[in-house]
Amino acid sequence: MRRQDALIAGVSMVIALLASDPATAEPTKCRRVLVKENTKYLAAVGKVLDHCKRSVVKRHDPATLAACNPGALPNVAKAAQLLRTKIRQACGGDDRQCGVGGDDDPLSAIGWNIPQCLGFEGQCGGIAINDCGDIGDCLVCIGGLAAEQAVDGLLYDRFNDAYFHPNDDGIFARGNNRCEVAIAAAGLKFLKDKTKILLHCLDAKVAGKKGFNDAVPCPDTDPHVDVTIAKIAKAEHKKVRAICEACGSDDADLNGLCDSPGFALNRFALTPFSCPNVSVPPSAVDPGGLDCGTIAVTDLQSYIACIDCVLEFKAHCATASAVGSDPALGIAYPTQCN
Repeated sequence: MRRQDALIAGVSMVIALLASDPATAEPTKCRRVLVKENTKYLAAVGKVLDHCKRSVVKRHDPATLAACNPGALPNVAKAAQLLRTKIRQACGGDDRQCGVGGDDDPLSAIGWNIPQCLGFEGQCGGIAINDCGDIGDCLVCIGGLAAEQAVDGLLYDRFNDAYFHPNDDGIFARGNNRCEVAIAAAGLKFLKDKTKILLHCLDAKVAGKKGFNDAVPCPDTDPHVDVTIAKIAKAEHKKVRAICEACGSDDADLNGLCDSPGFALNRFALTPFSCPNVSVPPSAVDPGGLDCGTIAVTDLQSYIACIDCVLEFKAHCATASAVGSDPALGIAYPTQCN
């Protein structure tokens, strides 16, 4: 009987010790949720915008691309609310409320001991970071901008709506639309795939997994970074081939180049234009970084090159925003992102 009592006492002591310091594991949980849910939010907003704008291209419903304003799309607001809820639940202490009750995970413990939002292309930086609720506001701002700019500014807003079916019932109209839809679908698929790949590295880093717990940033810190590079290259090749095939060409050898010129640019896009002036931060994937603003879009291949570059930028910066700033852990928001 004494032995059973001792066992019960021992178990009770362990439970008491765990209960007396519930926050020891919570910052890690909070950080991992920030990474995961931020990536899901980016994908969700991109999907909602794509669905609306694709309906314009294929059915002219709504009548214009401008009608797909993310501020007016209920599912965008739902995705933002879900992100904020997940952050409150993981980072807001026992009451699951940020800034209430005093038991939130400390900002210093989750990499967010910074005065303001990290910002994105000169925006969102005015959001003060005082508690985990402000982190939600920051990530909603950055992720929403990244998704909207990728879907709108890079893809659909560049399309030549004079050729949208049924505006144009000419012999090439449906082919043009297939090309445009393929460009958007392949581009967004690549954005989703690359953010998932980077998510794996960032999650391992904030969890302190062996090989990732150093001062080297993602994805370079990954002990298997060669596999990461190969996965991103494979996603790029699939994207290029899908666009080439739908737009009158192919990429049979998967070298990232269309085998023939394909459709003339004005069949599917407004021409000419300069690729957005953003820069991909240097990493093992792009050792010298990439300067997207140097790409002049004059044909299908240069448009694909622009898409490659800008989506690399969006994926890298949108995922990096979730982990805040923690130089000792190799986490520092790239200056190129803002």
